[in-house]
Amino acid sequence: MNALQNHVALVCSWPSTLTGNTAESAVSHMCSTSQSEIASLDEGQIIEKFHKLEIKCIGYDNFVDCEEANYLETLEDLRKLIIQIQKNSLFSPNEELAEIETDHVKLLMAPFYQADVLFRIMDNRAERVKLAHVFWLEYLRLLNHYGVLDKAQEQHWKFYMNKHKVSAINELKDATVDDVKEAKKMMEELQQQRPDAYSNREQKIAEHRQKKEIEAALDMLKGYKDEQMKREFYMSQIQRSVLVSFE
Repeated sequence: MNALQNHVALVCSWPSTLTGNTAESAVSHMCSTSQSEIASLDEGQIIEKFHKLEIKCIGYDNFVDCEEANYLETLEDLRKLIIQIQKNSLFSPNEELAEIETDHVKLLMAPFYQADVLFRIMDNRAERVKLAHVFWLEYLRLLNHYGVLDKAQEQHWKFYMNKHKVSAINELKDATVDDVKEAKKMMEELQQQRPDAYSNREQKIAEHRQKKEIEAALDMLKGYKDEQMKREFYMSQIQRSVLVSFE
């Protein structure tokens, strides 16, 4: 198993009903690590570990410890953290977002940080970028599963998901006739869905404005003093991460 396989995240089975999708087809060969190899953490330790890793990831945005060895270590720690989340069954595919405990809500961002860190790595660049996009798509799938994406964001995510599927089929060396037909059909649909230059510009402006509004809300909420404000702070962070994922 190479360095990339050792340090990429285990998204493809969290929650369990989201398996068999983009991440699984792209990284199924990376999900063979035995969970028994990782020391068990309790719920409190998982939350504490996540916050420490989040601080590292935010630090990278501010050019703190931006070395590839640190990126790889962070990816490995995030991979292990997600395994712990799975082991402790902190999320259920049958629960609604409102049913998730506030301290657990923040953990939904683990795949986002995996994609973010992957995208920073320069070694084996093409594959890193490709996998980062896969994980961003799966992160958006996860949030859509919990009803976080609005209608426009859901359509935007589906557009990029289908675009990825077309690329994946085109890269198949043993693609069947049916595969080729499916890719051609999807490409035609994507061409029809592609926004014109004006609409795309307006969308970018709207997203930039929304991001600024969310960042202002985060600034106000960061000193949260009760459970409700803490949850609003976490949800605002998630909403901001959605916009970043689409950038």
